[in-house]
Amino acid sequence: MAFAYVTIDDVELEDFKNRLGAVLDTYRGRTSTGSDIDTLQLTRSLDCEDLAGVPDFQTYTSGYEPASVDFVFNYPTVGDVRVRISTVNGSVWFKKGVPEEIIDHVYQVMREVKGIP
Repeated sequence: MAFAYVTIDDVELEDFKNRLGAVLDTYRGRTSTGSDIDTLQLTRSLDCEDLAGVPDFQTYTSGYEPASVDFVFNYPTVGDVRVRISTVNGSVWFKKGVPEEIIDHVYQVMREVKGIP
């Protein structure tokens, strides 16, 4: 049996976020320029609605490529759900126990974004 890792690029990541109706809660980036700081983590404050909407977000992340992000979205029967996406290997983590309905929903969105039936 053959398999391949599923990666996710910046455009697909944004599409995934939009399809979930999520906000960016945490950004982890790895340097793309060989700087002394290898990993950068930014987390939104309580007053911030979406980290991606912060005017200085692009400035802060300049020179870093996303390694993983945490999205938060509201699911009607559960409330807020946090999902971590690795851009390196396409891994998806649910940061708290969730019912299968949410797992199916998130993986369906991922399949749509990736064009996988």
